[in-house]
Amino acid sequence: MATIRKRKNKSGDTWQAIVRRNGYRPMSATFDVKEDAEKWARAQEREMDRGAFIPSDAASRMTVRKACEKYAAEILPSKRGAGPDISRLDRLMTALGNLSLAALEPSHVAEYRDGRLKEVGGQSVKHELNLLQRVLKACILDWGIHLPRGIVTEQVRKPQPPPSSKRSRRYEGDEEERLLKAAKTSRSKTAEQIIRFAIQTGMRRGEIASMAWPDVNLVEGTLHIPETKTDSPRTIPLTDEAVIILKEQRRQTGLRPDKKVWGVRADSISKMFSRLCEKAGIENLRLHDNRHETASRLAEAGFSPFEISAVTGQKSWETIKRYTHVRPTSLRDKVSAAIKKK
Repeated sequence: MATIRKRKNKSGDTWQAIVRRNGYRPMSATFDVKEDAEKWARAQEREMDRGAFIPSDAASRMTVRKACEKYAAEILPSKRGAGPDISRLDRLMTALGNLSLAALEPSHVAEYRDGRLKEVGGQSVKHELNLLQRVLKACILDWGIHLPRGIVTEQVRKPQPPPSSKRSRRYEGDEEERLLKAAKTSRSKTAEQIIRFAIQTGMRRGEIASMAWPDVNLVEGTLHIPETKTDSPRTIPLTDEAVIILKEQRRQTGLRPDKKVWGVRADSISKMFSRLCEKAGIENLRLHDNRHETASRLAEAGFSPFEISAVTGQKSWETIKRYTHVRPTSLRDKVSAAIKKK
């Protein structure tokens, strides 16, 4: 059985896992979390029991490209919203793919980070480095590959977007009317309904794309969302307009064989939204901003954070604050009434 040791360091406690088996060289690895150390040790022992253990020199034989391809084939398909990770893996393979896992050093990752920061924002680069970190963790925890330098991404400072970079975009002036007009005159039969529905519900694009009729209750005016980004299924109330939109959609398309409400992919919804914004002459507006708009309208109407969370699925108060941007003018009457002398 593996030995798990707690090690005290100036930077904080770590956990060392040591695996000793007859016929194999002793192996060890260090982790920040005890559960990761235990999982790694079990993975090594399981592979040894199966006779499929990959020796430590596998890190020298496997390149970053092969590791990324293995991750894409075996692990990524089980992840929801994995579409953006495909292009991120391509970028990582182009820049670092020829390096072996044993040769990959923090300096390589730092060089990649600095080069990408000249092209894209810090949050995009952080997503890419986090993905590389997940690939390296899979090498250790799932495939039993010993990385002599450990998870090198943990030894590199990741970019943090400045507070000012957090979006607070909402519809201004007649932008909503112009966008819906552009959608109504487009070739898409569902563009207008999808945009209206997104504003009414504040749902994520993946949640909208995966909507199925068995989860819709038009009588009670509710929608069950079984799979969410936070892995917490929720049932949301549908506004009167949202119910009307769904009835229109059901009347126009009927029941599809797959029972999907819209019959479009998540990325197609984003592309459609971008094209319509360009057609309507609207700049710097994204599909995801509809979640900001919905949460902000609920806050302006006096909804509590708990009630907003029940609708949008945002778990923490900090997240709700980030998604909620109340216009000062909407507070004017409330502030005046609150501080008015009695």
